[in-house]
Order: sequence, then C-alpha cells, then structure tokens
Amino acid sequence: MRWEFAATIILIFTLMSKINARWHSANKMPINPTLDQRIKWHLEHARNYPCRLLGGKILEEIKKRGLTV
Repeated sequence: MRWEFAATIILIFTLMSKINARWHSANKMPINPTLDQRIKWHLEHARNYPCRLLGGKILEEIKKRGLTV
C-alpha cells in the first residue's frame, strides 16, 4: 500500500514537472527584468502552480504592494 502511494506521488510530480516546463517555455522571464516584471511573472507562476511557495524579496514586495497570490 505504501509503495502505491509513493508511486502515485512520483507520477504526479513527474507530470507536474512536464507541465511546468511547458509553462516556463511559453512564459519566459524577460532578460534583465524590472521589479514589476518579476512580480508579474512570479504571480502568474504562483497562480498556475500553487504547489511552489513564493519567498524572499519577491514575496516581501508583493505583500508591501498589497497584492495577493
């Protein structure tokens, strides 16, 4: 039973990684992005992939601006 759960988790992670890779290909971060561009990109990523938490300076700036993820 435990191995089935582990296999399911691995399958889900693998599928999400492929979908995430496609998203990244279609939504490239601009070269030398401004802070506004970085925030916009990270918010879009978080809305599409909520399994990965935002952190660091980007999250601080999002909170400071009163934006929600």
